Amino acid sequence: MATWEKAIKAYKKGIITLTEANHKIYESITKDNVGAFLTKAPIPLLKSLQKDMKQFPNDEEGWKKFKILHMGAYAGTGWDKVFEEEKQRMRNGVEILRICLEE
Repeated sequence: MATWEKAIKAYKKGIITLTEANHKIYESITKDNVGAFLTKAPIPLLKSLQKDMKQFPNDEEGWKKFKILHMGAYAGTGWDKVFEEEKQRMRNGVEILRICLEE
C-alpha cells in the first residue's frame, strides 16, 4: 500500500488530521502514481488539498526559503540532507497536484 493510500486510510479512521494527511500525500505523490491517487481520493480531501496548496511557494526563490518544522530531537549528523530531500519530495508532490487539481 502506497504512503498516500495509508494517509487516506488513517485520515478516514481519525488517526491523523487532515493537515497531516495532506503533507503525507504531498511527499508521496509522483507522476507515476498521481492517476491512481486521483481515482481513490475522496472529494473532500481533494478540495482540502486545493485550498492547502495555496500556502506553498510558487517560484524557486520561495522554495529556497521554505522551511519544514519538525517536533522532536534528532541525534547525529546528516539531518540537513534528510530535510532537504523531504522538502524536494513535498515540492514535487505540490507541483504535480497543482497541475492536476487546477480550478
